Amino acid sequence: MTPPVDVNGRPKPPSSGANSAKLPQSSKGPTLGPRSTYTLPPPKDPNRQTTISEYREVFPSVETSPMTDEQRLAEDGPCDTSELPHEVDQKALKSWVYPTNMPERLYQFTITHCALFHNTLVCLPTGLGKTFIAAVVIYNYWRWFPKGKIIFMAPTKPLVSQQVKACQQIVGIPQGQMDIITGAAAPHTRLKVWETKRIFFCTPQTFKNDLATRCDARQIVLLVFDEAHRAQRNYAYVEAYAQVMTHNPHFRVLGLSATPGTNMDAVQKVVTNLGIQRIEYRSEDSPDIVPYSHKKCITEIVVELSDEVNRLAKVVMNWLFRPVLETLKKGGALAERYGSAEDMTPFRIHSLRQDFRSKGKDGGLNWNLEAEFGMAQSLAYAYDLLLRHGICPFYQFINELLIEDDPKHQKLIALIKKSKHFKPVFDALPGRMLEPTFSSHPKIDRLLNMILSHFAESHADTKVMIFAEMRNSAAHIADVLAKHSPTVRPSLFLGQKKVGGLGQGQKEQLEVSSQVERQANMPRSKSFPRLLSDSGRMSSIP
Repeated sequence: MTPPVDVNGRPKPPSSGANSAKLPQSSKGPTLGPRSTYTLPPPKDPNRQTTISEYREVFPSVETSPMTDEQRLAEDGPCDTSELPHEVDQKALKSWVYPTNMPERLYQFTITHCALFHNTLVCLPTGLGKTFIAAVVIYNYWRWFPKGKIIFMAPTKPLVSQQVKACQQIVGIPQGQMDIITGAAAPHTRLKVWETKRIFFCTPQTFKNDLATRCDARQIVLLVFDEAHRAQRNYAYVEAYAQVMTHNPHFRVLGLSATPGTNMDAVQKVVTNLGIQRIEYRSEDSPDIVPYSHKKCITEIVVELSDEVNRLAKVVMNWLFRPVLETLKKGGALAERYGSAEDMTPFRIHSLRQDFRSKGKDGGLNWNLEAEFGMAQSLAYAYDLLLRHGICPFYQFINELLIEDDPKHQKLIALIKKSKHFKPVFDALPGRMLEPTFSSHPKIDRLLNMILSHFAESHADTKVMIFAEMRNSAAHIADVLAKHSPTVRPSLFLGQKKVGGLGQGQKEQLEVSSQVERQANMPRSKSFPRLLSDSGRMSSIP
């Protein structure tokens, strides 16, 4: 950890080899005095928040420049700590600390400086240091407010555990000062932790529940929201922020996200729900990010369906799916020319079903067709599984329908069992899947060949990550690769278990993460595991 850094104007990154970063006064605009009295009150207008129009102005296209740090600081001017309810270390408050034990990056320095003095939403691509920024902000608030409580929230327990380790490694906060809060701990144990520690890592649900009885919101000086884009509707982030604001308006907010929103409305909701005042946004094309971004080479490989998949798809279409669509057409639920049956996706059928229901409010429609719509949606999903994921996921889906024998699917189950064309083909699949020549989908074969070729080319010390949209697909790929051990040693990483479904508990997820991390530190002569994941998991493992 470096000596303190003065805060008297525009940030300047640490010079190479130096152990501190000086912040000289700006030569432009008003002269900013020493920040010894700078603290955390709201802006001059406490109701003012960042709007989307400001978002466009502050972070325009690459051709123009964002607002400077002098402008940001000059907006609010020096502030007074006398009215704050928190105990302040006035000596510590004269400076802030920035570590130089890691490579220097100007964008991290600049964003950290902004986040110290404004409620900030930090939007950085994955792997570019959001946790580093959070750790530095946490450390300085821990210094400035000797009795203040700091909360770092993440959506899941594995993410919480990752953030604890990262913060310890970056700024070296004493372990006795922080702890993980989980709902699994006994109430009296959690109460003791809240009373004796100062930095807490938890899920928003646990924090929200403890706010009512164990955590004193008046002591909170900093809230950090990992995956801040989740702060929508009734998600626990929104409720947690609102509860703290009810008892204590004097705290800093730091939001972290790689994907702040799919559109401006979504971003505005996050900004509003978390009281954000500044948005620090960088994309992979931002000039100050480009030197640290990994170049991606994206190659699209089109694989033709195998004859076996095509034959099964024709049976499903001709003897199950198309007859159901014709029934819907005859009943007036589908237009006479509804298009190609092959183009009837689950989403399209769902939309047609919603239209059908809305028209039915006026009466006069055949509501017996509701069951036909349910069958059509299930069959469209099965057909999509077969074409995009393969025979194995398709078989598992249909087989589960037959085994569960759910009353909601009785009509579809009867159709499958009575079909003289589909049922014999379906019954033959288990035996076929055991044959050495069986291939669930040609893209699995192509994937296998690519991986074997990769490791045959002297890449034994590398890792491969394979993302699959579905858990069953990930499990099947892992089974296929495992047959080629020890050249390939797959590790499966899935989302949490659902009742009766395929998945992993949080303890299993943490074990897989630890295993990959341990293997990454092995000598180069050792072989590495290959990680397979359902979509959206483990994106942070290098």
